[in-house]
Amino acid sequence: MDRKEIESNYSRAIRFAVKGRIKDAFTLTRRLTRETDDALLMSDAEQLEGNYQKVTEYAFKGVEDPERKKVMEQIIRGLLSLADSARFRLIKPYIERKIPEKGSPVVIDDESSADQLIEEISFSKEVSSVLEGSTPSKDTLTAEDFFYHFLMKENLSPAEIYFLEKLGGSEAFAWHEKSVVVSALTISLYNCFDEGKVKSLFTFYEQGEDKVWHRALVGLVLAMYLYDQRISLYPDVKGVRFRIGDNELNDKDIESIILQLNRSKDTEKVTRKMQEEIIPEMIKLKPKIEDKLSLEELLEEDTKDDKNPKWETFFKDTPGLADKMEEFSRMQMEGADVFMSAFSMLKQFSFFDKTVNWFKPFYATEDHATEAMANEEVSVDKAKFLEGIENSAFLCNSDKYSFLLNIKQMPQAQKQTMFQMLQMELEQMNEVASQDQMIDDYSKNKTIYVRYIQDLYRFFKLNKLKDEFGDIFSHKMDVHNTESFNAMVSDKSVVRNIAEFYFESEHFEDAVSIYENLVEQGANEPEIYEKLGYAYRKLERFEEALKNHQKAELFDSNRVWNLKQIGFCLRKLDRADEAIKYYQDAERIAPDDLRLKAAIAYTHLQQKNYEEALKYYQELEGAADSKPAAKRPVAWCALLLGKTDMARHYYNELISEKPSQYDYMNLGHVEWIDGNTQAAVENYIRSIRMEGNSLKKFLIGFEDDKKHLIAHGVSSEMIPLVIDQMRYILQKS
Repeated sequence: MDRKEIESNYSRAIRFAVKGRIKDAFTLTRRLTRETDDALLMSDAEQLEGNYQKVTEYAFKGVEDPERKKVMEQIIRGLLSLADSARFRLIKPYIERKIPEKGSPVVIDDESSADQLIEEISFSKEVSSVLEGSTPSKDTLTAEDFFYHFLMKENLSPAEIYFLEKLGGSEAFAWHEKSVVVSALTISLYNCFDEGKVKSLFTFYEQGEDKVWHRALVGLVLAMYLYDQRISLYPDVKGVRFRIGDNELNDKDIESIILQLNRSKDTEKVTRKMQEEIIPEMIKLKPKIEDKLSLEELLEEDTKDDKNPKWETFFKDTPGLADKMEEFSRMQMEGADVFMSAFSMLKQFSFFDKTVNWFKPFYATEDHATEAMANEEVSVDKAKFLEGIENSAFLCNSDKYSFLLNIKQMPQAQKQTMFQMLQMELEQMNEVASQDQMIDDYSKNKTIYVRYIQDLYRFFKLNKLKDEFGDIFSHKMDVHNTESFNAMVSDKSVVRNIAEFYFESEHFEDAVSIYENLVEQGANEPEIYEKLGYAYRKLERFEEALKNHQKAELFDSNRVWNLKQIGFCLRKLDRADEAIKYYQDAERIAPDDLRLKAAIAYTHLQQKNYEEALKYYQELEGAADSKPAAKRPVAWCALLLGKTDMARHYYNELISEKPSQYDYMNLGHVEWIDGNTQAAVENYIRSIRMEGNSLKKFLIGFEDDKKHLIAHGVSSEMIPLVIDQMRYILQKS
């Protein structure tokens, strides 16, 4: 059985078990246990299924059993545990083959040995701190050893759970050491569910050590999401979930984590934007910045959006910035992973060959950091420089190590300038960040969540082991749709905020699902209906969009915008006669709205009200400084009305500026209607010869226009003859 089959059988077994298809779940689980060649595991599966068969027999015979529900829960728990164990034992060799380092063996047999281990490590560290410059004994276990031990654990023993509690509370272990152990538990829990791992993560969270509890809470939120359907079967895990939810102060933290997990889904999109738009633009801007030209001169023309201008943007940073540097800053402040594209190529250093280093928090005194600066002959305070990087909120930990390791390889001539520049930049950025954090601790917490989740993202997407560990970020991350979310979050505004995030980031399916739930729960606000309508419209579900915009109209707010949306939906539903009425209502309120006039003109065009359409298009042309985009519909309406002199005038103007293939084609139509067949063919040939056009494409377009020629007197019998003559001319040329 290959890895793909293992995962397929496992996921189906779990799904069947939690949905009550127990026999099917046993069939798949037995298939997995047989692959392990573990006699005990196979025996446990056989025995458990035998118990289940007895339950089915008693039920079939009509035997009343008040304990049946309790027994069934035990059977399902046992079935899930068997499937978890079988899968983990099958994938473990794949993972271990590719982990180059294992760490020293860790033995924790009971509480006494756990206490002794903590004492030995504490004593070794005390000795090394007294004897300055010395390092702990080589025989002393380190945080890295514990990382590898817990990373590959199937289930934690009671002694190990006790040890982790003691480790979390011990001052002998620094925050960054505890952090890597928390990460090991999180990854291990992803690979194999275990109540003990959940309880240990909660212990680290509850102990409240700065930067450690944040990571533990991320692990817990992920666990509650990934295993949501089975949690009701595990009283201890339900208890953890309840205790998280019992503290209302957690709500904003959980919101931050959920939003960042969802932002991670857009990392590839952000990376493309960085590579294709922002970085090229910033490179173009560099000489102008150096010449100290005004940034205002670099602003592109603002492009209009059809969102309601009265909506408040959920994220307070200014949206829609044309300047690429400001856009970069905005994305960064919102938590977008703007550096993934730059640092993905800097994960080839041998530092990242060690799995633990992907999860190592950056701190100024870390060995690799100090070694990277040790031999640098630069006129900056090295310790202060490293502290600046540690405190920087703009790079995740993994990227901070990449950055330093990359500087180490740069030519010496470039380093001095870079160090001085970065020293000033770091001081300024960290001063701003510290001021923000003094005002709001939430900003500090959010920064830790953002950077840690970005570290996780890099591990799952860039590490050489990514195919073996699976990918947490391949999941939908719709945490709000889980029972766990409802149990952990009491503040209903969090749900609304998540909906706003989805809406702003154009995940409209997710936004719709939350807004609809809010409406079902009694929310009755015009903005919710407006945004539902807008989201449905973006999904091209125009009936639902129409219904919601009509509900929003009842509140008599944002009327012009809402009437325009109703008109648009009706037009898309081929109800142009109704659309016109709504557009005209909007026009009475906003007679100078050019986009509204364009919509009315187009709707008249759909209805074949060419005179009305022409009137509106002429108004638009007069207000648009004779731009080609405004001239074309005027020319087309004139052609359809048989006003050939007017049409010819406009098409000649368009052709003298920047003609399209359709301008030549339509001018040909005008000439043919006026009886100038030769001139018509000449223009058709010019159209065909334009870049991007061809005879085949021309004929498809011409077939659609043929009815207009016939309506204005061109003989239907003559049309194929003239077109064939044109083809002969093309063949000769």
